[in-house]
Amino acid sequence: MMKYMRNVIKVAGLLCVVTLANGCDNSGQTNMENVFVQFTDTSLQIPKKVIIGNLPKSVVSEDGLDEKTDEISLKVPLMEIGIGDSIGQSLMENVIILIGSSGNMNVSQDAKDALTGKGLYKNRVVSKDPTLDFYRVYSKSGHPKIWHYVKTDSGIIDESSPWIGSCTVGPLEDEKKDLSNVKCNAKSSYKDVVFQYTTSAKYFSSTYELELLIVAKLKEWDTSGIH
Repeated sequence: MMKYMRNVIKVAGLLCVVTLANGCDNSGQTNMENVFVQFTDTSLQIPKKVIIGNLPKSVVSEDGLDEKTDEISLKVPLMEIGIGDSIGQSLMENVIILIGSSGNMNVSQDAKDALTGKGLYKNRVVSKDPTLDFYRVYSKSGHPKIWHYVKTDSGIIDESSPWIGSCTVGPLEDEKKDLSNVKCNAKSSYKDVVFQYTTSAKYFSSTYELELLIVAKLKEWDTSGIH
């Protein structure tokens, strides 16, 4: 995911993740509450308070970066991106965001199979979501607890249909009408940064509001000067 990174330098209490070509400019970086992350063309200053634990050990290792490292994990209260009015500890009161390079934008093989009706989805179950303007695609073995959301106006689902996200509801739970107990994850991008986000399906509106709010937050953290 982060193959573009090659070195990690600790500067004045901050972690500066740099590319081989760019080096690390620590001028003016005195805010001890932020972590500076350099992508190929995008620089983000991420508040430490939203980073889950520390950056992965392989990222901050003195021996350099493990190229197999996945994304940096963030837990951002929904109220901080304009949804809700309280800061809670549960997943459904936060959005989990994994950020990484733009080289990993592809959907999973499972999602591809859902779109094309292959593999576990050879005899797929398709239904219109009762709350959101999406279609659900289940494998028979996962119905009715696991599905992919797909956007289509005609109800015809094939490999050209936009994949929206993957969702689950607890095996011992009944799905709530407002989808508040359904966990979904989706993937999008901001400039050369890919982000995967997970939270309640309640916020996966057909207007892509959550995705746009996350992009706005990344833009707020962006110090690259080109938005």
